[in-house]
Amino acid sequence: MTDRLPHEKGFHVSWDQIHRDSRALAWRLDGRGPEGGGWKAVVAITRGGMIPAMIVSRELDIRVVDTISVKSYSHQSQTEARVTKSPQAELMGDGTGILVIDDLVDTGRTLELVRRLYRTVERLTKTHAAAQQEAVTEADRKSQALIVAALQAAFPGDGIIGEEDDTGSGITMNCPDAMGRVWVIDPIDGTNNFIGGFDNFAVCIGLLVGGMPVAGVVYDVTRERMYSGVVGEGMTVDGVATHCLTTPMGDSSVVMLTSNVLDADKRLHPFVVRWMGQTNWKVRVIGSAALEAALVGAGIAHGAVTVNGKLWDVAAP
Repeated sequence: MTDRLPHEKGFHVSWDQIHRDSRALAWRLDGRGPEGGGWKAVVAITRGGMIPAMIVSRELDIRVVDTISVKSYSHQSQTEARVTKSPQAELMGDGTGILVIDDLVDTGRTLELVRRLYRTVERLTKTHAAAQQEAVTEADRKSQALIVAALQAAFPGDGIIGEEDDTGSGITMNCPDAMGRVWVIDPIDGTNNFIGGFDNFAVCIGLLVGGMPVAGVVYDVTRERMYSGVVGEGMTVDGVATHCLTTPMGDSSVVMLTSNVLDADKRLHPFVVRWMGQTNWKVRVIGSAALEAALVGAGIAHGAVTVNGKLWDVAAP
C-alpha cells in the first residue's frame, strides 16, 4: 500500500492515449442517446473530465458543453467530496440527454457524488399562512437544525429566530427575551437559486443585542468565502479586513437590487421603473439579499437596495 496521491504515482497516461480512449468512448455513445439516439449536452466534471469532454463533444457534434466542479481534496488531504459549482439548471432539466464525463482513469467516486447530489432537492413550500409560497428544501431544515444545535450547546441562554422550523409550518421563534442576546438564522439565503442550480446562495447567522445587530457571518457556499463583521471592529472577507467603497458613484458603479420589488398588491413598485429609467448605475440582481449586502461591505458594490426584506435577510450582513 502507498499513501501517495494519484498525481504522484509512477503510472502516467499520455495525451495520445487520452485522445484515443476519448474517441473510442464517443464511438460507443454515438446513436445511443435517449432523444432519437442523440445527446443534448455534455457536462464535464472539472478538472479531469474537461479534456475528454471536449473530445467527446467534438466527435458527437455536441455544441453545448458545461461544467460541474467537485472539491474532494484540501491541499494533499482527501476530504468529503462536495459540489462547488453546478451546471445551468435550464440546461440540465431532469438530466435526460445529458452526458456527464469525468476523468477516464478516475475511481468513479466523484461521478457517483454528482449523480447522488445534483438536482435531488425537493421543492417544498411553508404551510404557515404568513409564509406560503416561500421555497424551502430539506437542506434548509437540516442546515438550520445543525446551526441551532451548535448555538444552543455554546450559548444555552440565548434566544433563536430561524427562517425555517422542523415541520415546514413556518419559522422558529425561541426568544424568551427579545431585548437580550438573540441569534437570527437563515440556513440558505437564496433557496430558489439553490433549487435551480444557480450558485448564489449563502448561510447566514446574525447576533442581535437589545434588538440591534452586533455581529454576523454570511458564508458564500459555492465560493467557500466567509464574510464576517462585528460592530465597532469592521468587516473581513476570509479573515482579511475590508471596507465599503468611499469613492463617488459614477456610471460604472454597481448597485445590488432585491429580486422582490412588488408592493402589497403584487405590483411593481413605481420607484423601480423611474429609477431604472434614469440611472446609469450598473444594477445587479442575484437573488440573495445577504450576499448582495455583503458585496457592499466587501467594497465591490456601492450599495444594495432590499425591498420586502425580513429579519433574517438583514441581521447577518
